[in-house]
Amino acid sequence: MAAASQQQPQQPPADKPLPPYYQLSLPVYSLATVGPDGGSPTMNLVTYASPISLKPRHYALGLYLNTLSWQNMLATRTGVLQILGEQHAELFELLGRTSGRDVDKLAELAQRGFSVSRRPSDGTPLLDDSLGWMELRFAAEPVNYGDHDVLLVGLTLLGIYEGFKTHYFNSSIKADVPDEASKQLAAERVLFFRTPLDFLFWYCTLTCICALFGLAGIFSAQPTLVTLFFGYNLCQTVLSFNLFVDVLADKGIRYVSEAADVTGYEKGAAALLFINFALSLASGYFTLQAVTEIKQKQRETQYHEMAALSDNLQFEPDMPA
Repeated sequence: MAAASQQQPQQPPADKPLPPYYQLSLPVYSLATVGPDGGSPTMNLVTYASPISLKPRHYALGLYLNTLSWQNMLATRTGVLQILGEQHAELFELLGRTSGRDVDKLAELAQRGFSVSRRPSDGTPLLDDSLGWMELRFAAEPVNYGDHDVLLVGLTLLGIYEGFKTHYFNSSIKADVPDEASKQLAAERVLFFRTPLDFLFWYCTLTCICALFGLAGIFSAQPTLVTLFFGYNLCQTVLSFNLFVDVLADKGIRYVSEAADVTGYEKGAAALLFINFALSLASGYFTLQAVTEIKQKQRETQYHEMAALSDNLQFEPDMPA
């Protein structure tokens, strides 16, 4: 018995701390690829992914050798990196530890209730409820380091989905709630501040209300309402200018294999934002003029009222005592 116990491998102590690199919290992506002819669609998990440059925007990816994703990526020199959410945690085994050569991952995803769409341009499969995706294309030849190839890729297209919002509403509603009640709850929750689009909706609502107050103030000669409209217009001016500068800066950035038509859209967006900025400045100027005229008319009205009152007053001379 003593000899047998000595032959058993020694187990590390339970309280032994993990190495530092095991304790890091790293983002997990899913790389979607297809073969040269649009076949062999697959997805895998990628943890070795990091941005390494802003101008131009480049990423470094580490792909495990001899996988189907690695094969597709090297053959087509392009792939789509998907940003995963909490709802995708259950896909760790399927996407991370299962080969696309052995399992039809798209069929398995559909069986588990995850909707997948194929891009019309190349057939790349994409999760409908991902937080977003980045289309990446080779910027240099891959370099081998051990059991991984390091790929230097450039960002050519960026997409953001609202599918995660639908998933949040569906998963946050209890299963025992009837379907009609669930739909009503989901519709009500859309009005709250859940996503950036919700904030944008309420901001637009607020600015429209301010604009209506401004028009009402001009027609009714109320300087307070016009001042409120001026504050809204000032915010609009600042936002338009910042967005204009951002789009103008992006127009000068060129990516690997960037589509030729993108520049025209960027120029159009920059021109539209500049026009909005110029109109906001003009609106601010005319708003100040309106406030000045309203105050001037109010002073004239008060002066005429006092003059008319003094003319109507009858003064009796002081009688001698």
